[in-house]
Amino acid sequence: MGVKQILLMIAAVVLVGCGKKEEAAEAEAATEVMAAAEAKAVAFDVLKVAAAKPVVVGYLPHYRGNIIDKLPVEKFTDVIFFSISPKPDGSLDTSRVKPALLAKLVGLAHAKGTRVHICIGGWNLSAGFSAM
Repeated sequence: MGVKQILLMIAAVVLVGCGKKEEAAEAEAATEVMAAAEAKAVAFDVLKVAAAKPVVVGYLPHYRGNIIDKLPVEKFTDVIFFSISPKPDGSLDTSRVKPALLAKLVGLAHAKGTRVHICIGGWNLSAGFSAM
């Protein structure tokens, strides 16, 4: 039994358990419950479809930025750009990230439908996490 059927059964139980004197409110509540059930069912269906697609993730450290033009971004679903590190005060050290390089990566990747993520911390650049 799917999520949609379960939510519709709950809506039916709500309707059966209601008295006659609140029929208008009951009808409105039932409509809302059924709409929510359908929305959740659609959301679950979308998740199933999305989960069926393979995810191919590439990792690009800042010190390899010279290969961006050669990067086959169309073969990735996602590219993770490294590195921003946390500081003990909770702020971020972005000194290794060159804005023009990141903008170039984002432009090339988005043109091919590839998402870009920023990695915060990692390897020996995570010391700021424990201090926070």
